[in-house]
Amino acid sequence: MAENFAFGPFQLLAARRELLAHGVPVTLGQRAFEILLLLVNRHGQLVTKDELMAEVWPGVVVEENNIQVHVSALRKVLSTAGDGKRYLLTVAGRGYRFVAPVKRESGAELTVPPASASDRTAAVSAAIGAATNNLPQQLTTLIGREADLADITARLAAHRLVTLTGSGGVGKTRLSIEAGRNVLDRYPDGV
Repeated sequence: MAENFAFGPFQLLAARRELLAHGVPVTLGQRAFEILLLLVNRHGQLVTKDELMAEVWPGVVVEENNIQVHVSALRKVLSTAGDGKRYLLTVAGRGYRFVAPVKRESGAELTVPPASASDRTAAVSAAIGAATNNLPQQLTTLIGREADLADITARLAAHRLVTLTGSGGVGKTRLSIEAGRNVLDRYPDGV
């Protein structure tokens, strides 16, 4: 049976490939999830950049800054706990170490810790939102793309299909998610 890990308000469900915060699923990319799983599995130990590259990008040549990008995303997700705890430690020039206490649990024994009233309210709101759409919850607000967003929203009113193109990393996915969120009321069957 696959192991699951609990640390702070988080649960890392290895078999389901899911991270929960206060019992609510958190949006996390595949590579970031792989990095977190490796670091948590070896908590307290140094995981070198070479080990991360070999494990997360096996047989693929990628730039070292890919690790930094995904670790930055992990730090952002882990900081949403609001508990002020430090989870990841950077060992300059060498790698990373997961420093928070980790509890290993088998999948059958995994229990969700009791949530506070505000956590339960957030979970219910997330569940209601998930019932009408499958758009991922964003941790931050979209800034500075109002004109693009208005253009996409207008085009969606006139066309069934709108394609966004551009170089990798310019924000096409983020923009499309926000555009979908803007037109939720137009599509009662969901976005």
